[in-house]
Formats: sequence, C-alpha cells, structure tokens
Amino acid sequence: MRAERLELFNFCQHHHRVVDFHPGLTAILGPNGSGKSNLLNAIGFAITGDLPTAGALAANINQLAPPTERSFVRFTFQHANLRYTVQRNLRPERPTATLEVSNGERFNGANAVTNYLMSQLGLGADLIKTVVVVAQSELFGFLDKSPAKRALNFQRLFRTERASTLHAIIGKHLEKLQVPTVAVDLDAMRRSLSEKIPLMEAAGAAIQQMPSAEECQRQRQANEEVAHAAMRRTDLLTRYANVEQNLQAILLAMPPIQSAAQEAEERLRQCQTRLQGLREEAIQARRKLDLADAEQRRRHNKANVDQGLAKCQQELQTLQPPPEPIGYTDVVTLRKRYADASRDLEREQHLLSSFHAGVAACPTCGTTADTLQPRLAMARELLPRLQAEMAEAHRLGQLCDSYDAARRAYDLRRATLETSISQFQAESVRLTQGATELPDMDQLRQVLASETAEANAVRSCEIQVRQQRDEWHRWDGNRERSERTIAEMQQELSTLPVYTDEQVSQARQNVAAWDKLLQERAALTERYHLLGRECTSLQSSIAHAEQVMERAAVLTAWAKRAGNLRDLVHPTAAPRLVSQRNLQSLQGSINDMLRIFGSDFLVRATEGLTFDASFPNGIVQEAERLSLGQMVALAFCFRLALNMTFAENIGGLFLDEPTAYLDEEHIQSFEPVLQRLRDFSASRGLQVVIVTHERSLAHLFDHVIQL
Repeated sequence: MRAERLELFNFCQHHHRVVDFHPGLTAILGPNGSGKSNLLNAIGFAITGDLPTAGALAANINQLAPPTERSFVRFTFQHANLRYTVQRNLRPERPTATLEVSNGERFNGANAVTNYLMSQLGLGADLIKTVVVVAQSELFGFLDKSPAKRALNFQRLFRTERASTLHAIIGKHLEKLQVPTVAVDLDAMRRSLSEKIPLMEAAGAAIQQMPSAEECQRQRQANEEVAHAAMRRTDLLTRYANVEQNLQAILLAMPPIQSAAQEAEERLRQCQTRLQGLREEAIQARRKLDLADAEQRRRHNKANVDQGLAKCQQELQTLQPPPEPIGYTDVVTLRKRYADASRDLEREQHLLSSFHAGVAACPTCGTTADTLQPRLAMARELLPRLQAEMAEAHRLGQLCDSYDAARRAYDLRRATLETSISQFQAESVRLTQGATELPDMDQLRQVLASETAEANAVRSCEIQVRQQRDEWHRWDGNRERSERTIAEMQQELSTLPVYTDEQVSQARQNVAAWDKLLQERAALTERYHLLGRECTSLQSSIAHAEQVMERAAVLTAWAKRAGNLRDLVHPTAAPRLVSQRNLQSLQGSINDMLRIFGSDFLVRATEGLTFDASFPNGIVQEAERLSLGQMVALAFCFRLALNMTFAENIGGLFLDEPTAYLDEEHIQSFEPVLQRLRDFSASRGLQVVIVTHERSLAHLFDHVIQL
C-alpha cells in the first residue's frame, strides 16, 4: 500500500487540507496543536472506519464549520497495481462511506467499504491500527516497566485479548450455572406405580367381562320403546275421547251462531237502504247551510264596516286644526333675523374687546381712542338690545316649529280619516249587493242529524256482522282442528303396537336392570381411567426425575470441562504462551534491524514477556533499563520487524511522534537512526511517514510536509 493523497474537509483542526505523499521517508512537521497526529488518525479512519477519539464521529467535525457544510476524509493509495480512493463522511451521515477502485468497482456504506479494503489488504482492522498506523501511545507499550501493562499491550498486539474476554464469559456462566437436584423419592414413586398397575388391570378385566356400553344402551332403548309405546297409546286414547266430545259440542253450538249472523246481515241491509234514501236530502241541506253561513258572515262584515265608517265620520267632525301662535312667520324670515342680530352682536363685541384698558388707538385703522369714544358708547348701548332681539328670535323659532309639527300631524290625520271613510263606504256598497234571505236552520240541522244517526246505525250493524262472522269462523276453525286432530290420532294409533300389561311391566323392569348395569360399568370405567391417570402421572414424574438426574450429570461434566478451558485461557496460560512465542519469532527480525541500524546491542525474548539486551562486552540488562535513545532505536526496530512480519504486503508504516520523549542530546544521536531508516525504506520499497515537531531533523527525510 503506497499512500498518494489525503484530503481533509472540516476534520478536527483542518478546514480544508490536501496532502500529497511520496515514496521513501516522509516527515510531517508542525507545532503542537497544528493537527499532525490527526493526519495519521484520518488515514487510519479512512482505511478501518475507526477513530482513536472517544464519542460520536460528529465530535471530530471542525468546530468552526458552518452547520450545513460538509465534513469528510478522502484518502487515495495504490496497492497491488490498483488505485483506491476511499471517502468517509462525517456530515452528511449518508452515505457513510464510498470506495472507488481503478478497475471500475464501486462500494457504498461503511461496512461494505471496510470489509472490501480488509480483504484486499489481507489484514484486519486491529492489525492496521497496531502494525501499520501506530499511535504515539502504542509506540513504546512493549517496553512498559509494569508486567501487567506489557502483557496487556502484547494481548492487543498479538490479538489474544479475546482470551481474557472468553475467560470472563466462562466465569460468568459458571457463576450462573445451577445444577438441578431431584427433590422426590424416586423409589417410592416406582413402588406406588407397581401397586396401581395391577388394580388398573383388574378394573379393565371386569369391564371386558360386561356387555359393551353400546349393547347395554341398545337393550335399554328397546325395552324403553315398549314402555313408551304403551304409555303413548294410553295417552292417545284419552285425548281421542276428549277431542271427540269437544267436536260434538262444537257441532251443536254452530247453528245458533250462524242464525245470529244472518239476522245481523239483514239488519245491516235495511239500515243501508234507509241511509241511501237520506243521503241526497242531506247533501241539499249541507249546501243550504253553507249559503246561510256565507250570508251570516256577510251581514257580520257589513255591521263591522258600518261601525268603522261611523267612528271615522264622528272623529272627522270633531277634529280641529291647531291655533296659529301670535307673531307666527315663516322659518326663513326668522332665521335671517336671527343671523343679522348675531352678526351685529359679534361686530359690537369685537369692537369693544379691541379697546381694553391701556389701548390708545384702534389696532385696525389706527384711529385714536378718544375719537372713537362716541362709537364705543353706542356699541355698549346696542349690546343688550341685540341680545334681547336674538333671544326673541330664538323663542319665536321654537314656537313656530311646534306649530308646524302640530299642523302636519293634523293634516296627516285628516287625510287618513278621509281615506278610511272612502274605503269603508266602498266596502259597505259591495257587501250590500247579493243579500239573501236565511232558510230554516233548525230544519236543515234536523235532516243532517237524521243522516248521522242512520250512518251510526249502519256502522253498529257492520260491527255486529263482523263479530258474528268472526265468532262463526272461530267455531268453524275449532271444528276443523278437532277433525284434523282426530284423523291424526287415528293414524298414529294404527301404527302403534298393542302390548299386554305383563309385557309393559316386564319392559319397565328390564329398563331399571340395564340402568343399574350401565351405572356399574361407568363406575368401573371411571376407576380404570383414574388409575390410568395416576399411573401416567407417576410415569411422567419418574421420567422427569430421571431426566433431571441425567441433566445434572451433563451439567456437572460441562462445568468441569468449562473450568479446565477457563484455566487454559487465563492470561497467564495460553495467551501468555502465544505472546511469548510471537516475541521469540520476532527476535531474529528485530536483531537484523538492530544490525542494519548499527545498534551496539542485540535482544533476546524472555519468559517475562520482555527483552534482554546483550552488549558486546558481555553485559546483559532488561530492555526497560536501556537509555532513551536506545529504547527509541529498539522501538523502531520492533515496529519495523512487526510490519515486515505481519504486514509485508502493505509496504507502508506510519508512526506518530517517535521523538516526543528525546532531549536535545538524544535528538542529535537519533540522526543516524533516521539515516539508516531512509536507506532501509529505499532498499525495501517501504513508505515510512513519521509525525514529529523536530525541525532540526527535516534534512534527514526524503520529503517534508509542513503544517
């Protein structure tokens, strides 16, 4: 894998940054807080989809970015003669990731992109983060002075941390494991079962010796049919005699009812004949009564009109106009008189108000006050007279208004009365025309009363006729039902067999005997089924207890095997052995790197998951006691050995701040390490990118990316 370009948009400190990578040894330089480490974090994020920072992906969006602006990481690299461009989006959230390959393949979605990249690179995400893109906190973890921390570091490095998880999971399952126990007396249940089975078999044998339930029911039903037929025949004979007696009574009662119905129909025909004779006379009487009613209404209306006419004429004779007030004149003259007096009054008041105390001359014409004194005196005399004249004009105006209103009301009332008199006179003339004489009202009403009485008589006769007919039909229906019942009973009697009293008595005794046998059979059957249920329950309980015992044995054996497996995956067992063997297999590669880098010591993996350093003078010491510069050289060689062992086909190594803990003196001694690393990367085709803030080392790199 050779990195070519990294583009960040609103990612962490970077608003928009494009970084081009080259083969060989590359340095990323910049002050603290400039986002150097986040460039490596972005590369790891692009490849694996994981970020070392805690929290949601949105927490890595540039805080100064507008809410609607995009945020993404785009990384382009070559691998196995193909170019890959992967983009991970922080905003918008969809699509989460895209991948374009130079062979035309395209993938969408975080999982699809990550799975494809891992399959092409031949590594898992964990190895990418520990072997290819190495964080500052991981660089020296294998040299930690704490054995527990070293073991944890190697667990992550060699992917044996799952053994600890498996160890904890097995422990939790063992804690929750409950081995069942049998809380019943299995032998007692087996003895009870052996006692009940013979009883159940004896009941079954007794049932087999009896006639079947179907045979008992058939025999009982045959004897019950004999008894029922005899009882049914006796009942039919009794009912037959009663119905025949009722039929004779009906036949005797029907002739008088028929005669009464015929008499009622004759009375109805007579009443209908008389009513038909009165019908025409009643029609003439109603017509005359209608005309008489119209004449009475005309006379009543004529009297009301004459009364209204007399009332209006009397009111018109007494109606008098209002008296005209003294000094009455037209309104226009009064208004002019009032306006003239008001204008003169205003003029005189203005003149007098212009010459208040201390004024020497007229403010309008300039005439002196002494010259105008006669005019002022005349104005003072005119003021009361003008005010009185205005008051008189106002009084006469109110008086004239009242008179005019009264006169209008008088004229309106007189016109209304004259119109009403004309209307009443015309209506009186109209009502006088067409007057007729009134007929004898009592005689006409007597005719109508006779017709009504006869009609009531007809309705009464009709009711009597319907009642007589209904009574006849009711008796005739009873006759038909009685005759039909007699015929049906005769038919049924002809089909029933005839039995003697001895046969009927024997049949009833047989029914009682079969009932008793059925009861005994039912009791035996119930006992047989009860014993069967008890035996089945005991068998089920015994089987369940045996299953519990078998399950307890299985769980006990499983718990023993799980305990053995838990001991095997304990961090001090198999995981430690795996880490130790991996370190031993890396030992040769690390020493080869140390020789290439010209180190004055070699290392040997120990059982304590660490290294011992051997010097040419024979001194051997723990790697944790090496100088800081020697530890940095060992860390470089360890990381290169890991990379060449587990990620040789990747061809890339990204390290974050390997010089962070070196002082000025050790920085200078670190220069030969970088020189040899540059030569090594060139000879092996390994692309190495190192994040550092040491500008003094810039000249040792093939390429420098300055932030």
